[in-house]
Amino acid sequence: MKKLIPVLVVFAIVGGVLLVMRARTGNSSSTSANVVSDKTAKAGEIVTNGDSGPASSSQQTTTYIPTDLDDAHRELEKMLSAQEFEHIKAMTNEDGMIEYHMSLGMGLRNQWGLWRDSRLARYFNQLGVHHPDDMSGIILETFWCKLHSLPFRLDERVRYYQAYWRSMETPKGGSPKDGARIAWVITKGSGPGTVHLGLSTSDRSYWRYEYGSDRGIEPATEQDRKDLDELKNTWKNVGTKIEDMLKE
Repeated sequence: MKKLIPVLVVFAIVGGVLLVMRARTGNSSSTSANVVSDKTAKAGEIVTNGDSGPASSSQQTTTYIPTDLDDAHRELEKMLSAQEFEHIKAMTNEDGMIEYHMSLGMGLRNQWGLWRDSRLARYFNQLGVHHPDDMSGIILETFWCKLHSLPFRLDERVRYYQAYWRSMETPKGGSPKDGARIAWVITKGSGPGTVHLGLSTSDRSYWRYEYGSDRGIEPATEQDRKDLDELKNTWKNVGTKIEDMLKE
């Protein structure tokens, strides 16, 4: 299993303010190229027209939406060319399927309504998987397993993605020094071992929290301090006040 998000931190300047955010691949529901009809989605179809606006009657096409993982694999078998089959069979492990994330995977997320509460999305929700990137990842990785006659390890995959999202949650608790709120501004890694770095809103002291550790919130390491100092210098260079970045 492989995710596309082992990102330290991503910077963006919006309206003169530097934002710190974690990058995420894939389309959002607001930019999806497909329009899902609730009526047809319940019947296992979505209405698409290749852009973000409503499809006119002359533009509409219907796409079958699989009911579950096995059904999704059957549809993939219909969609892929013989050349693609051979390419996937030649892959030495499932991690190679990551190359399809922004091509075939994006098509699955859009056409099968994974951004729009389709029946396939609801199937994954019931398993405990809620992000479309994760849904398409499971579909593609287990398809590789199917072609190689290997077990899907579905429960393991679900636990992996759930652990990932837990690791991205904002740490709870205030500064061990005085209880002040900590503004968490950097996230390094993903899953077990993810490190969150923050600044106390009372005295600007530096703190860290490592997901999966039993140490709780603790003082930042020397490298953590360098990362936070670099971030503060970036704020200064773009004319952003640190007070603005520490607001809730």
